Amino acid sequence: MSKVYFTGWQSGFQKVQFNALLRERLGMSLSEAKILVDKLLSNESVLVTTLNVGEATYLLTQAQALGVVGELALENTSETT
Repeated sequence: MSKVYFTGWQSGFQKVQFNALLRERLGMSLSEAKILVDKLLSNESVLVTTLNVGEATYLLTQAQALGVVGELALENTSETT
């Protein structure tokens, strides 16, 4: 699993489209996504979990295009077999 850490928003933040992105990519309900958007608008950071690095990267890229500030919060996972 990979995580994306959303830390804020820029002028022109497209909150409706970001809400739709969260619902589409993370399977959130409308109310769950709205809570996260409202937290960002209140200058609170939000951490979301995705299935893999590719999904996290895609989510971050799409969110940044909508005016969200964030970064990948990849976990250091070393597996031994």
